[in-house]
Amino acid sequence: MIPSGPGSSGKAAHVGKPVTPGMETEVTITALAFGGQGIARIQGFVIFVWGGLPGDTVRVRIDRVRKRHAEATLLEVVRPSSDRVEPSCPHFGICGGCRWQSLDYEAQLREKEGQVYECLRRLGGLSTFEMRPIRGMQDPWRYRNKVEFSVGRDADREIVVGFHPAGRWDTVMRIRDCLLLPTPVLEIRAIVERWLREINLEPWDPRARRGTVRHLTVRHATGTGELLAGLTSVAPSLPGLDTLAQRLSLVAGFAGLTHSQVIEARDRPTARHTQQVWGADRLTETLGHLRLEFSLDAFFQTNTHMAEVLYATAAADAGLRRDEVIWDLYCGTGSITLYLAQAARASLGIEVVPAAVENARRNAVANRVTSATFMLGDTRRTLKEILEGRLALPPVLQHPDVVVLDPPRGGLAKKVVARVAAAQPSRVVYVSCNPSTQAADLALFAEAGYPVRRVTPVDMFPHTPHVETVVLMSRANPSS
Repeated sequence: MIPSGPGSSGKAAHVGKPVTPGMETEVTITALAFGGQGIARIQGFVIFVWGGLPGDTVRVRIDRVRKRHAEATLLEVVRPSSDRVEPSCPHFGICGGCRWQSLDYEAQLREKEGQVYECLRRLGGLSTFEMRPIRGMQDPWRYRNKVEFSVGRDADREIVVGFHPAGRWDTVMRIRDCLLLPTPVLEIRAIVERWLREINLEPWDPRARRGTVRHLTVRHATGTGELLAGLTSVAPSLPGLDTLAQRLSLVAGFAGLTHSQVIEARDRPTARHTQQVWGADRLTETLGHLRLEFSLDAFFQTNTHMAEVLYATAAADAGLRRDEVIWDLYCGTGSITLYLAQAARASLGIEVVPAAVENARRNAVANRVTSATFMLGDTRRTLKEILEGRLALPPVLQHPDVVVLDPPRGGLAKKVVARVAAAQPSRVVYVSCNPSTQAADLALFAEAGYPVRRVTPVDMFPHTPHVETVVLMSRANPSS
């Protein structure tokens, strides 16, 4: 359809385009972009619409016109998609999270599976691989095991512990519920909020660069029910922390409270001092056969149930034999290393964060895993030193049969791909939370003689556009 509206501004930037800023028109959403925006087209010109779902007919207002697309605000759902559902969360549409809550969960899974496939095909140039069905949750609610609440003032200027509304950083919204968070986490949030109001501690204002309290972090162990809480402020100490700790200790499973001071420089924390106020500084989580200890800030997958699914998928792809050796690069706190170690002869984890390496070593001892070695170092540099013989490894670890990769969202450096290939493992298992950067890396692996064999998406983040993928590669010519 040809849109109507104030569409002839005469601006050169919009010449030849079927839309102009301010125009209101009706469009049909045909797909979801990677990242979650609905895609519509007017005379072939792409319109991105937040909140639009495939099959929706919607009325939108054009906000920005770019060279190859426009961005629009959804004003009204004229005819809803058959996959559109009523969001359960009372904050949907205001909070910036859970943008896919209005999409039926089975449809969410179909979209994510399709987007992973298209990413690998279009960005990675891959075509011949086994695409396995996405692994989803039976109950996709209350799954987050860690959350960071902002401390600020709401529209009524009351102190609140909650989330920023979508696109806003100058206010914090009052939270009645969050359907991704376990109930004990919300209980801790409410106790801290009441305490802050009682003592009237001023929240940190990033614009005015004054105030005290920045945020509250809560970690919840799905398997054991244990909880940790941590307050972050710009002050070396806070009044009344003992009172707060006493109140929090009444929450079932509560294990410890910390306070961390950050020193601000252009609204970025530049120094940190942590005080253990009460109880323990770590909690215990169960993951399959493992019992893992994590500090408040340690990295772990945000969804414990699906982390186990993810690791089980990686283990199946690795197909380890008892005489084989694993290298786990970007190993973090060693959870994947330890999960796989039981099936291997020996394993090596490499990680650049000292606290994570310490955590991994402690968890290896706690789980009586004697075949795992954890090394502190930058992956790219450490691989070079190993391959050049400048970094001596125990003889059993010198050659990997399987390499596991779980890098940050930005993916791998080209030199890391080249050095993994130079180590000549028979199989590479690549875990990623960003299919677009993973696709580019997979193309490099294919050029280096490691084509993709199998891809399995895992829904680590229900009701959001994000997805994890497990990819198996193997040497094209293992005898060479």
